[in-house]
Amino acid sequence: MKQYLTPLHFSISVKDIDESIAWYKEHLHFDLVFKMHIEASNAYLAFVRHGQFEIELLQYDGSTSNTFEHINSQEDQKTRGAKHLAFLVENVDDLHNRLKSENVEISLEPVVRENKEAGVREKIFFIRDLDNVRLEFVERL
Repeated sequence: MKQYLTPLHFSISVKDIDESIAWYKEHLHFDLVFKMHIEASNAYLAFVRHGQFEIELLQYDGSTSNTFEHINSQEDQKTRGAKHLAFLVENVDDLHNRLKSENVEISLEPVVRENKEAGVREKIFFIRDLDNVRLEFVERL
């Protein structure tokens, strides 16, 4: 029997867990579920939630930042691994304008994309969080 899979959470390694919690709360209206210290690995773990979806934030001592290839979107597409996290939104323009007014880094301005074969037409834009994770926002048209 085929089971329906519902996304539960996405994990992001961060430089500063408190700054990341504040950023996701302020700009994307996530709520803090919990934060804890993991002694065995000298790390901090937090979960933030928006609706039914959660982001797991992990801060490890000595972590390194993303490489240039990961930050540069054209080069990033040539590397293996997760590329971005996408959210379905009601109005791309409203969200884009709000985030821009909050000085959030916009990595791709809103653009309409259409895939006639799939019957999909949508408006999208991308931002980067504090740790250069690309976040996409999609409005189905």
